[in-house]
Amino acid sequence: MRTAGSGAGRARAAASARCRACAAGALAAVLCVATLGLGLTRADAASPFAAAYKSKLYFGAFGGFAGCELWATDGTKKGTKLFKNVATGPVDSRPFWFERFQGRLFFTANHPDYGRELWVTNGKKKGTKLFADLRDGAIGSFPGDMTRLGKRMFFSAYHVSKGRELWVTDGTKKGTKLFADINPGFADSGPGGLTKLGKRIVFQANDGEHGYELWVTNGTRKGTKLLKDIDSGSESSDPQFFTKFGKRLLFQADDDEKGNEFWVTDGTKKGTKRLKDINPGSDGSFPEYFAVLGKRVFFAAYEPDSGNELWVTDGTKKGTKLFKDISPGVPDSDPYGMTRLGKRLYFSADDGEHGYELWVTDGTRKGTKLLRDIREGGSSNARVFTRFGKRLYFAADDGVHDFELWVTDGTKKGTKLFADINPAGPAVFCSG
Repeated sequence: MRTAGSGAGRARAAASARCRACAAGALAAVLCVATLGLGLTRADAASPFAAAYKSKLYFGAFGGFAGCELWATDGTKKGTKLFKNVATGPVDSRPFWFERFQGRLFFTANHPDYGRELWVTNGKKKGTKLFADLRDGAIGSFPGDMTRLGKRMFFSAYHVSKGRELWVTDGTKKGTKLFADINPGFADSGPGGLTKLGKRIVFQANDGEHGYELWVTNGTRKGTKLLKDIDSGSESSDPQFFTKFGKRLLFQADDDEKGNEFWVTDGTKKGTKRLKDINPGSDGSFPEYFAVLGKRVFFAAYEPDSGNELWVTDGTKKGTKLFKDISPGVPDSDPYGMTRLGKRLYFSADDGEHGYELWVTDGTRKGTKLLRDIREGGSSNARVFTRFGKRLYFAADDGVHDFELWVTDGTKKGTKLFADINPAGPAVFCSG
């Protein structure tokens, strides 16, 4: 995979390659969460860092002596508290990859006896427990990318004799098992980015012959196959940032000819193609953070004249263009974390004057603006935006409280510190 384009794009592209090595199930796998951090989003699923379930928002946070554990909020300061100390003692559970399935909330957590495994909660402390110990011992199987398809949930996990492969569960321990050993033997196929498209799931995987390429499954072993070898041969196109838009998925991939560029698939080999070569040549534009707003999709992309900026597409080559050069000229504004709330998108960007702060767009250039300069004179680095009710929760550092839980209702006045969970340091979204 190439490492050209914007500074942020280069860093995340390199991080993605490093995290494929992490996928082997080594303890370092969790570090991938921190490395990729901001880019771990799917348009049709709950944020890996948090999820709304039964009138509460669940997330990982540091608070008191419990370490990074499972917290919940009902949207009030009084109702924001430690939900369960999953890993008692010196080990943090660092809950992550939340996914609702069959009336329960599944997530991964670390435990001194089991390592990182699959957990579940029914919204009660007593009903929050280990769901399946897929790898005996204290290291864990490091499950992730949980995605529902029909009455089952697919995910990736590590097995001692099979490596990191594609797994499935019907919601029972007995029905939780290895689904497909895509890269036979001890080697990993490293399935990632599992995203539902119609009655199938599209993802990236490495079968040991084609590198990390575009795969698809319809829920049967026979229907689990390579969709397209975008970078032909043993090299990897590394498809990622899958986002559903209508009946297609938008994503980033590197075909080795044009670099990391803007691709689209309808789930067929013929319908999988480059939508636009945004940065002509072999360097790539590194499109990422796709977010749907109405009949368009906004995303970040790089080209030399404007840097890494905010782009928009209506799903056509002609309708894919620079939307706003937030940091005028060559410097990057590096917009990230685009998340919809109502009829607007919220994201972080650096306009060259205020640092990385909270921005908003209503889909018009005039309505694309700085919402609040949370940390005057520096960067608040607002991140991990999660919808809950009619507000958006996120982590930000105002220079006084470190990374804490913030909230916005879409107004400057309504953008404020929600809870100072850990007065001694950073608190929220500590997963990974």
